[in-house]
Amino acid sequence: MRRRAGSRLTATAAVILAAAGVLSACSGGPESAPPTSPPATAAPTGSVAPPSQAPSTLPSPTSTCAQVEGVTLAVSGAAQARYAGYLAAAGQGAYAERCLDVTVIDAGEDPLTAITEGRADFAVATLPDGLRARERGIGVVDVAQVFQRSGTVEVSLASSGITQVADFRGKRIAILRGTDGIEPIAAMSQAGLDPVGDLRVVDDPPAALLLGDVDAAQTTTFDGLAQLAESTNSKTDSPFQLSDFATISFQAEGVGLLPDAVWAAQDRLADPAYQDLAQRFVTGSLAGWISCRDDLAACADAVAQAGSAATGAGLQWRINQVNALIWPSPGGVGVMDSTAADSTVNVLLNTKTLDGVQGLGGAPAPEAWTDQYARAADDALGGVGLNVTGDGYTPADLPIGG
Repeated sequence: MRRRAGSRLTATAAVILAAAGVLSACSGGPESAPPTSPPATAAPTGSVAPPSQAPSTLPSPTSTCAQVEGVTLAVSGAAQARYAGYLAAAGQGAYAERCLDVTVIDAGEDPLTAITEGRADFAVATLPDGLRARERGIGVVDVAQVFQRSGTVEVSLASSGITQVADFRGKRIAILRGTDGIEPIAAMSQAGLDPVGDLRVVDDPPAALLLGDVDAAQTTTFDGLAQLAESTNSKTDSPFQLSDFATISFQAEGVGLLPDAVWAAQDRLADPAYQDLAQRFVTGSLAGWISCRDDLAACADAVAQAGSAATGAGLQWRINQVNALIWPSPGGVGVMDSTAADSTVNVLLNTKTLDGVQGLGGAPAPEAWTDQYARAADDALGGVGLNVTGDGYTPADLPIGG
């Protein structure tokens, strides 16, 4: 989900790794690039630094490396639960073990352009954003589909009686502009509602719900919902409880769009050195997400050290919600779920934004994504005893506040 214009990253330097522009070989690393290649790019490790701020450095890698490669990962926003796996990989050494020195930068609303502009080697963006970028001529490839399901919801006060999409009729509903609002529009269409004639759609933030300006607001399970629940109820002068809110999941409605993936530069993926770099970056990243699943507290510490605004129990709650979007991954973490991909493309091809813009102009080319890096990573990580599918995973039962 895209941030509103004007937001800036405030991460501190604790998890930020210095960027370097050279490519080098890592001796003795367990991962090697696959023998065949779809295009790949160089990858960064680290925490999130604002575009205007120079990153500082982390301790040197713990593994024996012929040379450490500095790479940059572009994201959209500050250090937060959404990027926990990458920050954990940086803070806990998964990147360093693979001879990578990773910097994570806040590249603004469109991190994918940072790849083509040469400001980043890899980027994190949703599948819809990546596919739409390709239609604009931005040469990127999804090399690891980390999130396996959508976390987008429409949230309302439980007292409103809004429990299904059909209840939007006659209400004031906040959704995001552009393709970020595709999921609620697709759900309304599926329920036989006209977003223009049957209800009033506005572009208000979730906080408008607490002010009584809207009846329901689009947000995410892993951040926006927590912000609402952590707010103070002006009527009682006490914090809200999760039970004060009702949510409609667009994943459950069958119109969920695949969220965050790791994107690489298509033209660079023909370079064996870049393939090797991409392989090590993907493997380190997926190791980071596994660690966030298996040790929530340590993962939260890494994200907090990177400068997350949320800390403590609130941050663990958010990461727990993100984990639920990744695990289980029956085909292996980072591997594209073909059914979810087909559903995402179908929704985009058959849904227009409020401005009348089609979600996608045509079916994506086969090279828009590849599983070879994630599968090789899963083979390597599984080979050292890590559970790469998360079989049997259930989210922890956590309160938002301690």
